[in-house]
Amino acid sequence: HCALCELERLARRPADRTASSPTDLRHHLAERSSEFTKGHQADAHECLVATLDILEGCTLPGADPSSNLVRCLTTSHLDSTITFPQPCLGHPQPCPPRVQTAPTTIHSLSIEKIVTLEGALRGYLRAVPMDGDNQAICYECQHKQDAEQQLSLPDAAPIFMVHLKRFDAHGDKDARHVTFAASLKLDEFLPASPHAARASQPHLARLTGVVVHHGATVQEGHYTAFV
Repeated sequence: HCALCELERLARRPADRTASSPTDLRHHLAERSSEFTKGHQADAHECLVATLDILEGCTLPGADPSSNLVRCLTTSHLDSTITFPQPCLGHPQPCPPRVQTAPTTIHSLSIEKIVTLEGALRGYLRAVPMDGDNQAICYECQHKQDAEQQLSLPDAAPIFMVHLKRFDAHGDKDARHVTFAASLKLDEFLPASPHAARASQPHLARLTGVVVHHGATVQEGHYTAFV
């Protein structure tokens, strides 16, 4: 049977609070990538991305990707706006803002100096200076300029997934406690609705699952999923 059938079997198992080992699902993953063969190590983020890729192939194969059920349920969009405060070289006005929109499935959030999930989302969407070695190139004058980058969420997927970045560049783990509730109010992170009826209804994301890493570094440990 396919990976979708295996996930359905796991979801329908008796709710007796016992652990379940997704061995058959791992076999499907191993068929797609050698990273998931027995004896190899892969993290939960890689596993999720590979699983979603398999599920996209299981649902409406060969159809228009934009209408794929899995993609419609899990894909949000992320706007990146780069503004240039100073005038272009040889121009009296600042370079025009540069806006790019990209689809995204998992929002990776820094937890540095963060204690709540909402705080991590605010940090994710805050304006970040682009200066020094990280200057932006203006499309008008083709020169590097000091700029500011602002991320924003034009929408939120029905299945909204976030990843707390706990490992640093050396693989060491930041084990600080980050609090989150059973529901996440997304209204402050999304643009206001132009429809009064919709604006009066809060945009709530209900918690349905958490994946937890057990271990001190990125090189060791295992993952447990709570659904």
